Amino acid sequence: EKLSKNPNTGLAAVISTLGLRQKWNNCSIVSYSIAPRLNAAGRMSNAMIAVDLLLTKDPQEAQELAIKLDNDNKNRQSEEKIIFDEAVEMINEIDLADKKVLVLAKRNWHHGIIGVVASRICERYNKTCILISIEDEWCKSSGRSVEGLNLFDALGNCADILEKFGGHELAAGLSVKTENIEKFREKINSYIPKKLDETASVPTVLIDASIKASYITNE
Repeated sequence: EKLSKNPNTGLAAVISTLGLRQKWNNCSIVSYSIAPRLNAAGRMSNAMIAVDLLLTKDPQEAQELAIKLDNDNKNRQSEEKIIFDEAVEMINEIDLADKKVLVLAKRNWHHGIIGVVASRICERYNKTCILISIEDEWCKSSGRSVEGLNLFDALGNCADILEKFGGHELAAGLSVKTENIEKFREKINSYIPKKLDETASVPTVLIDASIKASYITNE
């Protein structure tokens, strides 16, 4: 409510780049338009751009920073689509029934975006997904998991071939040597079937309440 009526200087500039009226009240705008722009700086360039935008009192500086964030967000969307499409191509070449965890790797995938794409892959195929950006000797990776599969525990079982890892049950980041990617893929998949309940591979829908059809109106 405050954001729609009296945003600070920086957020007002971001809202202006969206072409919105001065007053609005829509949570979707926050989730899908404002927040991604603030996050895009850290993913694509420098998170301090977003910090400076939120702290500035100068409308001109705010407008310049908001435009930078808008450009970063467009670049993020473009990179995300490229990585997603390439990942799907790889998935189409493998036997999904044989894989509990999708471990996909390619050189120079943007490490600031692979987590977002891993989340989309996980949601689309209902399988735990780890995307690996191959750089040189070491690779940066990000993973997302399905309910019922503790990704952090699974990585712990592979700790001997990882440089480092961290996260929680449903999301994690890790570093692995390029030469160990295939070994990591095999090891995490050999561990998972012992721990994964059969129902975890079936998509679920969370239901808030059971209601009669007669209760549903256009409003």
